[in-house]
Amino acid sequence: MNTEPGLLDRFERAREAIWGAPGFLRRQSTITADGTQFFPSATWVIQTVITDDNATVFLEKVDREGGQRILLPNKVARTIFRHYEDIMKKRRSVRSQRGAATRKTKQQ
Repeated sequence: MNTEPGLLDRFERAREAIWGAPGFLRRQSTITADGTQFFPSATWVIQTVITDDNATVFLEKVDREGGQRILLPNKVARTIFRHYEDIMKKRRSVRSQRGAATRKTKQQ
């Protein structure tokens, strides 16, 4: 990413600081979400970057009112990842218990 340093905002400076750092991994998705009563139709760009020392989520949203860019720092990103993993672990456990109960019922 070659951008003139004087033109970078905080969002771009953070991106530049971690781009290519040791252990750098990145995933990006673009999602066009249909509108609801509380969330108008918008396009979201979600970019997750993980390095050996850092995890950061870059969010960009564009809707009819304009655009917004949000940077989720390491502690926030890792908390979201941990919450997701904990919820999925619980979900797998519940599904496993349901499956065991179903198998037990079928055996009788």
